[in-house]
Amino acid sequence: MNPSSLGISIATRNRWSDVEKTLSAIAGRSELQGCPVLLIDDGSEKPAPRALVEQHPSVEFITSVGKLGASEQRTQIARLLKTEFVLQLDDDSYPIEGSVSDAVSFLASRPEIVALALNILLSDQESPPIDRSETPYPVGVFVGCGVLFRRELFLELGGFPSELGYYQEEQHFCVSAVREGRAIYVFPALVIRHEKSSNARSNGRIAYFQGRNRVLLVLWHYPAAAIPFRLTTSLPGTLALVQWPHYPAAIAGFFMGLFDGIRMLGKRRPLSPQQYKSWRLLPSCVVPRNAVPSP
Repeated sequence: MNPSSLGISIATRNRWSDVEKTLSAIAGRSELQGCPVLLIDDGSEKPAPRALVEQHPSVEFITSVGKLGASEQRTQIARLLKTEFVLQLDDDSYPIEGSVSDAVSFLASRPEIVALALNILLSDQESPPIDRSETPYPVGVFVGCGVLFRRELFLELGGFPSELGYYQEEQHFCVSAVREGRAIYVFPALVIRHEKSSNARSNGRIAYFQGRNRVLLVLWHYPAAAIPFRLTTSLPGTLALVQWPHYPAAIAGFFMGLFDGIRMLGKRRPLSPQQYKSWRLLPSCVVPRNAVPSP
């Protein structure tokens, strides 16, 4: 792999201790040496510690003009990088097994694929969800804490919608890719550890944006015939993801999603019924093949 062909994308806010661990993990992988790393600080209360910046002189630290949200910042990083491919990581995720170079080679050989979902190992799991020996196969969505993009195509497809702010941007993008005839594959051999840090993590905010952005996914991207049923299941689906103290935030997000979805109806670009059916039948990238379809 030519290091100049791969850029590494990290967006962060108020998590400098996590960033330090992630950057150290990246620096410790010889195959990533020479790859440009661009980190955007999304309005942290304190700037990047001087010692951290000095420890990683090859990393470009950029301070945002305000809190724009991870969705917009990740797209902004893709615009700023000039590499052919982008490895997108969370500020608390990093590769631990497998070869990034092999993943890049596979993506380069398949022009119809816009992104490779990677094998995400959560901090409380003993092994990744998908057997590393599995050959790559198509999936419906990826997880943003570990994904490899074909950069220019990612931007041509619109990147992540800035209106989302946080959460569910992956599904919005994947639907747009499917609509344009592009594919998402999972690459099981490359394992990304996601620490899922509790630092600066607001469960109420998560519940709100999950509720809101799941509704926007339905109103903007689903065929008309699917909207009534999917709206009916959207709120229960969100509540299943959050703890009961955060139900009010999830419910508020659901109703705000209805309001924003109608207010911004000009963004509606639905899948055809056949595209929607095919997408719904694809497996998820977080469970073994054929176990559970994408949400």
